[in-house]
Amino acid sequence: MSPAPNPRVRVGPLSEDAVGDLVRSLTGHDLGPAALRTVHRRSGGNPFFVREIARLYATEGPTALDRVPDGVRDIVRRRAGALPPPTRAVLGQAAVLGAEVDLEVLSRLVGDEDAVLDAVDAGVAAGFLVGADAGAGTGADRVEFAHALVREALYGDLSGPRRARLHTRAGEVIERLRPDAVEAVAHHYVAAGTREVAARAADFAVRSARRAEASFAPHRAAGLWRAALDAYDRVGPRGRVPGGAPEWLPDGAPEWLPAGDGEGLPGGDREQVPGGGRERLGIVMGLVRTLAVTGGLAEARRYRADALVAAEATGDPELTARVIGAFDVPGIWARNDDEALSRRIVAAALRTLDALPDDGSRARRATRCRLLSTVAMETRGTRTGIGADAAREAETRARALGDAGRGGVAGPSGDIGRGGVAGPSGVAGPSGNIGLGGDAGLGGDAGPSGGTGLGGVAGLAGDAGPGSGDGEGGDPNRGEDAALLAFALNGRYLHTFHRPGLAPERALIGAELTSLAARHGLVAFEVLGHLMLLQAHAALADFDSADKAASTADRLAELHGLPLVGVFTDWYAALRAAVAGRTAEAEAACRAAAQRMRGSGMTGMTGIGAEGGLLELALLCLRVQSGGAADEGGGGARAGSGPLPGDQLLEVRLCLRARAALRSGADAPRDSESLAVLDGLYRELLPACGELGGAGSGALTLEPVARYAARLAEALGRPTAAAAHHRQADALADRARAPHWRDPDARMRR
Repeated sequence: MSPAPNPRVRVGPLSEDAVGDLVRSLTGHDLGPAALRTVHRRSGGNPFFVREIARLYATEGPTALDRVPDGVRDIVRRRAGALPPPTRAVLGQAAVLGAEVDLEVLSRLVGDEDAVLDAVDAGVAAGFLVGADAGAGTGADRVEFAHALVREALYGDLSGPRRARLHTRAGEVIERLRPDAVEAVAHHYVAAGTREVAARAADFAVRSARRAEASFAPHRAAGLWRAALDAYDRVGPRGRVPGGAPEWLPDGAPEWLPAGDGEGLPGGDREQVPGGGRERLGIVMGLVRTLAVTGGLAEARRYRADALVAAEATGDPELTARVIGAFDVPGIWARNDDEALSRRIVAAALRTLDALPDDGSRARRATRCRLLSTVAMETRGTRTGIGADAAREAETRARALGDAGRGGVAGPSGDIGRGGVAGPSGVAGPSGNIGLGGDAGLGGDAGPSGGTGLGGVAGLAGDAGPGSGDGEGGDPNRGEDAALLAFALNGRYLHTFHRPGLAPERALIGAELTSLAARHGLVAFEVLGHLMLLQAHAALADFDSADKAASTADRLAELHGLPLVGVFTDWYAALRAAVAGRTAEAEAACRAAAQRMRGSGMTGMTGIGAEGGLLELALLCLRVQSGGAADEGGGGARAGSGPLPGDQLLEVRLCLRARAALRSGADAPRDSESLAVLDGLYRELLPACGELGGAGSGALTLEPVARYAARLAEALGRPTAAAAHHRQADALADRARAPHWRDPDARMRR
């Protein structure tokens, strides 16, 4: 009796978890979540493909995830070699179209529908393609490749010139057949990479980038803006765009198109403007916005500086205004990342405001509003008053332009120009009427502010840009008004650090911004609003609300791919450990957050100043709380060491100064000069006695400010005030669930 033949068992696709198990068994290592998703997607769960990818990954690391393993390529070649040459050619053309193949587009590309259908049948039989009858659900007019690796192997076997020509033809076919498929056309013209189609590649890449920004897909948008810039630079001064002017250009027509028949310009403006033509500035500023969103802050600043020079060189204030206003990227930290660049931007914005007086038109008023908000953003941390005035006027103008905000306008707005003088203005919205004018206060110029950026919304053409729509069929002006108000509120927030005790105002601004941005789809500003709430509620020891804001910010960042948000929430986790008295955990969390922040481009936050960076200041705060800083007077803690910058760390620096001043004269009678120092510190800290010392940074903290005010009052011979401050500090300690803060004698003896 002959033995039974070995049965053939057909194994279905592996689940993602099973793929992870198989990779672990082959390599001895676990894949991270993102790498595991990539392996599962590219292999389609095919065990052989998973094995080949795993082997390559084991020897070459993460770069292997973007390659076709040799074993897979050999099998695909072997199977493809058994097919007739015409079928292989059609499959190669299908591979150019992508993982999912539109059969009508493929038929136009090949020029022979019967040949396409024969090739599809053969491809399905060979296991290369999956049709609708196999449960792919793609419909009778489409097929898809069974595995991403199969398509990549077929595509990789095409020569470079052949791929370029096929991409060009595919772009032309889709442009005629599917005129709304802007992204697909852009993909093919960009992938062609030839000068022949560079102008069309730039055009469609820009349209696609704007769509990506509108749907808040910043990483995809950044890639498209970069592709558009590369394509633009390949065009040269004699390029042309068939079919008329692209919709995205600020002046309605590209410089490579004259007003007449579309023949290329013989140089002209393009040669005269540093950094390229006017339309190039639109591309550059789109790239700048999305780089700031996706973590490329240093590169964004370089491009922005070049664009500013190029715009001013044209002598066109409208264009300069659009370039300046295109960078409406949210910022949370009240210190500048690049002081020199910010000073240049402010000077250019003030010159442009002078050149573009209010002519009564809606467009001009919106332009001026953006310029004013930019002045406010770029002067954060300074004490000249012009930034606060600009923020106030921008908010007034934004509210007057529409009803996007729930507040109203109270009183006429002054006009800010090069003179830097703002007329009287009061805004009574949900935040109340709180004066934001130039405060002489402590003085001291920390330098113009910079871009700890999260997102961006405006386009160079002066529109509200991505994410500013007002819903299906809504009034586009409402969306633009919302974007203008959101940017203005951001500027106002950054000018609420000029004196201690303004956390309640910042909480109101954050609440309004969060609501406004959520209603109008301004994702980056919605995230910003939650970070504002995190900082403000932490300052007020309302950690339930602060925790909720941090969680929401993290969720939105994960959903939309905003890597810099985690820097702030990591620091917040360190702060929470510090409040709970878990000093070792807090120190480790501070060091981890600082490590993550390195290379982020957020130099305004990382490099705090002469007293050391944020990490050094955070560690000093931990030592002060734990009693390990008995002999330290660093961290800016010396009494009378000059004016302090108006940023999130103002209260903690003042508390450290108070501590140093109290300790310096504790063993001898105080003279009038030292008493004056203590009295000055007491008066400065008094408005913040309802807050924690430094928690408004969302990164570090000392005990309640009221504890320091109590000790100052004791030293000044004011026992009644001191007792009241101690009671207030105890109440805040209870609210923060920090019982270790309720021992004032031990705290201040250290």
